[in-house]
Amino acid sequence: MQPAPIQIFAARHLLPVAGETLSPGALAAQAGRILEVGAPEALRQKFPEAAVREFPRHVLMPGLVNAHADLSLTHYEKYPHPMPETKEGRFLLMAWLVNRSRFKAKLPIPDQQKAVADGLEIVKRSGTTALGDVCRFPVAVPLYEKSGLRVTVLAEIENLQRATAQEEFEQALALVDEVEHAGHPRLKPGLAPFSAFTISKNLLRILANHALQMKIPFHIVAALSFSEMEFFYDSQGEVTSVLFKEAGWGEERIPPPHHMTPIQYLHEIGLLKARPAIVGALHLGPTDGALLGNAECPRVFAPLAFEKLQVGEVPWEKILKDRVPWALGTWGRAAGSSLDLWDEMRAVLYRLEGHPDLQAAGDAILRAATLGGARALGMEAEIGSLEKHKRADFLAVAAPEEDEPLAAALIRGVRPADIAAAFVDGVELFAQP
Repeated sequence: MQPAPIQIFAARHLLPVAGETLSPGALAAQAGRILEVGAPEALRQKFPEAAVREFPRHVLMPGLVNAHADLSLTHYEKYPHPMPETKEGRFLLMAWLVNRSRFKAKLPIPDQQKAVADGLEIVKRSGTTALGDVCRFPVAVPLYEKSGLRVTVLAEIENLQRATAQEEFEQALALVDEVEHAGHPRLKPGLAPFSAFTISKNLLRILANHALQMKIPFHIVAALSFSEMEFFYDSQGEVTSVLFKEAGWGEERIPPPHHMTPIQYLHEIGLLKARPAIVGALHLGPTDGALLGNAECPRVFAPLAFEKLQVGEVPWEKILKDRVPWALGTWGRAAGSSLDLWDEMRAVLYRLEGHPDLQAAGDAILRAATLGGARALGMEAEIGSLEKHKRADFLAVAAPEEDEPLAAALIRGVRPADIAAAFVDGVELFAQP
């Protein structure tokens, strides 16, 4: 059998994320993997038979990794929904969760398919090459397969609609098995129980053990809002008055006060052993950071969604200073996201205006949107940086002319039209005309 051809991709800059920027830089790829990264001339000499593709005015960089999305909500805003706000303009998160739950429970199959298909196109055109998508609809799987993207199918269990709770649980595990046994090279399963305030501790333990045994990613919303803090401390607040009512749980189902934080609760029930990616982590007690760090749980932030949902501020300066492992996700259009990770990165950079080390800030943000996302999906050994032996998932984006650190300049300037081409396993997803 003839060996697969070798291709060299050369550009003005190569930004590997893990390592020094090369200017100019190039990578050689074969059979979907990176053979080597280096100076263009050195790679030409080492692989003289290779075809060379030039991007003389561009930067080669890893494809973006959206750690946590929900593409089924892509067209949520096109449907009429009451705005869950108080007269003072405070966003009512639990009321929004109820609206979102009802919407997903009643979404017709053709609308499910259109939402996921359109969402996949949006993330692809904005430079995402891998994502974790919260999914409860099996009709999404063929769309993932056709997309050319690398997708972790995060089977969702929400447990808010009591009439379908058992079916939802069984369907999630069936979805995991379907993706696992199909063996598609770009798809892998994961689990995404929504939260510890909608799902019982026994069910959470079952799901965590399932994730551990199968060695698959496990995502959960935790410490996202003050309402959640209220619930886990003294069983009060909007979780019991709004969500429990929606689920049909009477006062007899309200648990006794835990007198602990949401993260302490996850630790107490053994859930942190599954090393879950924590979506939220905004409201942490004095020991919560150490608990997450000891368990090696990455944090996933969706800045635009967090802002719209008014759940709290991410302590960006502290995150950077403490070198906390974190990733970026978009969550979904229902939470105010554009599904474009560049917009999320810009939102972080704008909040770090005046940071004393702009280069370090830009590098950290870009790392979160690439290698950090890969880690949150359990794929850091395969994707997220341009390194020898990793998958050839990368972008060619227009090189900035601004006289500032490269990562920060890219974050400020790149829009979908600036992405000349995107590749997954060395195969071109698209190229600008």
